[in-house]
Amino acid sequence: MIASSALALGTFLLCAAATDPAICKNNAGGKSRMDGYDFLQIDARYFLTATSLESVFKLSDGTRIECVTAVTEELLPDTGHKVLNTVYYKNATSDKWGWFSQWYNFESQSDAYNHVTIAEPNGGPQAIYKFLLTTTGCAVVEVKNYILRDDVPSEASAIQERSTGTVTERPDCMMWEKEGNTDATQICCEPYFREMCKPKKPEYQYSPRKCPEPNFDDDSEL
Repeated sequence: MIASSALALGTFLLCAAATDPAICKNNAGGKSRMDGYDFLQIDARYFLTATSLESVFKLSDGTRIECVTAVTEELLPDTGHKVLNTVYYKNATSDKWGWFSQWYNFESQSDAYNHVTIAEPNGGPQAIYKFLLTTTGCAVVEVKNYILRDDVPSEASAIQERSTGTVTERPDCMMWEKEGNTDATQICCEPYFREMCKPKKPEYQYSPRKCPEPNFDDDSEL
């Protein structure tokens, strides 16, 4: 009885998230659904609020990072839907900030730009991503593939875990929140993440109080 009630509650939350016009709105312009490219806006700040993949929040020496944020610097819809994002992160041990800038290609699949690859590798994480759920305030992104970097041996185990799993295994994901949209994250993206992705890693921490706007003097640590 309890299990049935929990399942019904989960179904209700997912349905509410999909239909709430105020918080979970997911249309953009003339499109019926917003895609990953539509989610990004120039100068907007996005917070990584959760992830199931440990290598997302570790530096090359294994040091844990937190407070990962991204700012969209450029959008080039006329040149292959390229995006320039600057990613900021805080060293959990030293409390110092680091950063890197990366170009991404958004590729069209089924008339939606949800498939993302690295356009110009520059030492940052190299991966393939897919936007699974996109609303105006938050998004859940599958980490489809993590390409090994020479300086991050820990990623080998992450790839092995995915490659040896069954076809029904849930994917590794990240959950991104557009600044000022905590309600959208809680109502729309968190239920979807719990239902569709591997469990989030509790070691990764993000909260507005813990993670102020980045400030730093040093260059990127990557």
